[in-house]
Amino acid sequence: MTITAKSTKAEILAAYEALKAQQEAQTITWPLVISTARTVAREARLLGEDAYQAGTVTAQWISRIVDELKKPVLRSA
Repeated sequence: MTITAKSTKAEILAAYEALKAQQEAQTITWPLVISTARTVAREARLLGEDAYQAGTVTAQWISRIVDELKKPVLRSA
């Protein structure tokens, strides 16, 4: 059912009820659970890899700053 600007309250309510019934009719199956678990595991692994890379880049950046700060300020020629 399509809702338009000219739809009546009764039509909007009927469309809402139809969508609600369709949503409640969906069941959770083992293939859906397995697929969801695989997706979550893959995303968690990728998050871990990204966090590791961010940590590595941050450590390199901090190391460069520390090296720069360790240099003497006054140099004698």
